[in-house]
Amino acid sequence: DIQKDYGQMPQVVLTMPLLEGIDGVQKMSKSYGNYIGINDPAGDIFGKLMSISDELMLKYYTLLTDENLEAVKLMHPKEAKMRLAEIIVEQYHGRDAAVNQRAEFARVFSQKEIPRDVQVYTIKHGQDILAILICAQLVKSKNEARRLIAQGAVFFNNQKIASESFTPAQDGILKVGARRFLKIVV
Repeated sequence: DIQKDYGQMPQVVLTMPLLEGIDGVQKMSKSYGNYIGINDPAGDIFGKLMSISDELMLKYYTLLTDENLEAVKLMHPKEAKMRLAEIIVEQYHGRDAAVNQRAEFARVFSQKEIPRDVQVYTIKHGQDILAILICAQLVKSKNEARRLIAQGAVFFNNQKIASESFTPAQDGILKVGARRFLKIVV
């Protein structure tokens, strides 16, 4: 009405709530590192969506889907989150990718199995665990690697690594935290 009174062409404005990033605090933004990119691989999208809080999950359902929110609230939170991840992956990667990622997520995190598409890393002679973690880009710094080892979050063939000087003597699977895996070839 004000624009019309001043002889300007009236415009329509739509406002929507901001979507918080996967941290649940700040708006979703690549610069904050809390985003889910539409070009991200299906597994990354699925995993990031599974990491959001239950409260944030309801907001994502509201803003990103046409699902019945009352039906979602009746679901078990884990099942609702898996359904949300499946819906979003399907939008950008198709139905097959969504079904495959749901099955892979259940296999790796519920059944505690190793992912099918694990990166392979051939160690150089004498490389210790700190060098391997950095060179394979599983961590960003030696300090992060040391912290994870001290917290007991680094495993080789299901055995906790307690020393920064550990050097694998055989082929095996390196696990860092819950989501990072590396196949070591000696």
